[in-house]
Amino acid sequence: MVLLQGLFDMLDLDGNGYITIEEVEQIHKSSESGLFEALDLNHDEMVTTAELQTFMGTLKAHHGASVLDLIFKYLVKNATACREGRPTAVHPIEALFLSAWESASVAAVASPNASLDNETRSCLTGLYNDVAANGPVTAESVRAVHGAHADDLVSGSRSTRDDAPIGQSEWLERANQLVKRSGLNYVSSLANCMKSNVTKQEACKLAIESM
Repeated sequence: MVLLQGLFDMLDLDGNGYITIEEVEQIHKSSESGLFEALDLNHDEMVTTAELQTFMGTLKAHHGASVLDLIFKYLVKNATACREGRPTAVHPIEALFLSAWESASVAAVASPNASLDNETRSCLTGLYNDVAANGPVTAESVRAVHGAHADDLVSGSRSTRDDAPIGQSEWLERANQLVKRSGLNYVSSLANCMKSNVTKQEACKLAIESM
C-alpha cells in the first residue's frame, strides 16, 4: 500500500488528490493510449487512489507480477522526468495488458488422440527455460510472467501447491494433457501468445533501462 500511495502521489502532478487525463498524457505521451481509460474505472474523468489500487490488483491477477512491475517502473520514471522538467520516454506499455490474446478466440476442442507437435513442443520448452532462467519453475513463477493466461498449463490438483517445482518433463506432459482436453490448435495458440508476451516484456525492460 505504501508503494501504491507513492505511485499515486508521483502521478498526481499537481497534488490535488486525483489523477486527470492531462496528467496521464504528460507522463505517457501516446496518441493511441488507453491507459487513462483503463485507470478511470467509473469513467468520471478522474482517478482516485482506490481506482489505482483496483487497477494494479487486477493487472497483477490477469497479467502477472512481472507486467505490474514493468508498468510501475515505467510510470515512476516518466513521472519523475515530468517533475524534473526532463523529456519523457514513450513506449507502448498498453500492449502488455490491453491487447487481447489470440488464444482467447481459439475454441477448445477435446482431442483425446492428439499430442504436441514438434513446433509447439519447442515453443513450450523455450517458455519453460525463460522462467527457469530466473529461478525454479512453479505455478507461481509462471503466473508471475503470464498471469491468469497460464492457468490451463499450470493448474494442478488441489493438493498441488503453487510453489511446488515443475520439471520440464512435467511441464510438457501438462501441455500434452491440455492438447487432449482442448486441442492442438488451442495449445499452439496459447504457447505463441505466451512467447509474444515474453517478447513484449523484454522490449519494455530494455526501454525502461534506457530511460
